[in-house]
Amino acid sequence: MNPIGRGELFRFGAAAFVADWAFYLVFTSVPLKAIALGGGPMILGLLPALSSTVYIVSALNFGRISDRGGRMRMARAGTVLMALGAVLLRLAPSIPWLFLALPIVGIGGGLFWPTIQAELGDRGGSAGLVRRAGWFNVCWSSGKMLGFWTAGHMAQAYGTAVPLLLAAGLEALVFVAVPREMPRADLREAFCPPAEPNAEIHTESMRRRYRLAAWLANLVAFGVGATLNYQFPKRILSLGLREGDLGNFLAATGLAQTLVFAGLGMRRGWEYRPFWLVGSLLIGLLSAAGLVWASNEVTILLCAPGIGLALGVAYSASLFHSLHERAGRGRSTGIHEALLGSGAFVLPLAGGWLARQTGLTAPYALCAVAFGVAALLAIYWVSPRAAGKIGMAARASGAGPDRS
Repeated sequence: MNPIGRGELFRFGAAAFVADWAFYLVFTSVPLKAIALGGGPMILGLLPALSSTVYIVSALNFGRISDRGGRMRMARAGTVLMALGAVLLRLAPSIPWLFLALPIVGIGGGLFWPTIQAELGDRGGSAGLVRRAGWFNVCWSSGKMLGFWTAGHMAQAYGTAVPLLLAAGLEALVFVAVPREMPRADLREAFCPPAEPNAEIHTESMRRRYRLAAWLANLVAFGVGATLNYQFPKRILSLGLREGDLGNFLAATGLAQTLVFAGLGMRRGWEYRPFWLVGSLLIGLLSAAGLVWASNEVTILLCAPGIGLALGVAYSASLFHSLHERAGRGRSTGIHEALLGSGAFVLPLAGGWLARQTGLTAPYALCAVAFGVAALLAIYWVSPRAAGKIGMAARASGAGPDRS
């Protein structure tokens, strides 16, 4: 398989950057608009629960379907739906209208993200996968960081209408940036992982175990991220801070995540070393716990880097292990995105319920517990003791024997 060209790789990165800029303009503006319309903690938990449910179903199905072809056409269709959803959210006059419009954005995201990720994995084969995925992650994470920051400050200055309209306009740029469709004949399943140093030790069982650990870590990490996105605005405003302070905190989290993506994209060997995943989850635990007590701009900002680190390592590992397969990368990236959406469903909703029962700091205690559970399960899954059990379960389900 021919290596992916620089121009082509740039288009993948540009599409990811602008798409997540638009995505997080929407997902920072929606909770602020819901609060302005009178929404409380449960509404702020139900909004991501609804959009995430739609996203989960969409990502699973569209990711699997994309393995048959037409991925870039699906990605472009996703940009159209995301633009439509942003416009409808701008026009929504009440909270029930937010619930009607937000799922359209979820369907668009489910069309866009699994398909473009799987296509990135197909083009270029296993050679340079870490660098390709690292570049892609840096691009979308930079867009996410910019989305948080611009949405917070625009909402403070002009209200939520401006960032939502900007999001719709940006999707037109994404539509243009998406790479051209390539015939499936040019993208044969020639991936044959792992084509790298020490390939002989990366058995099917080992890849499966690390994939499970990475998927769970990413589910939790994005659940924490969604909780901060939807529940933290209420906490920020209750402390007498402003929308701009929220934007600064979320952008600082995104900056840390982006730096992690850049660092991991330039090095090799972290993919199968448990220290990276487990250590980052434990740091995320401490940082989320810190938000329970943080009560001013400085202490809140100090918690951002640790959470960004956990998000960065978890997502990098989840995407890498989803693409590090011989076939069916659309299906795997669909699962990767669906699990990400599942975290965004469960934690903000549970956090909203806890906040209503016990107070506005409860969601961050829940996030700390979730990080701890993910770390413990990751330790178990990547341990030699788990290898035999998971391998036996895979063979019993028809996955076949381990092969190097």
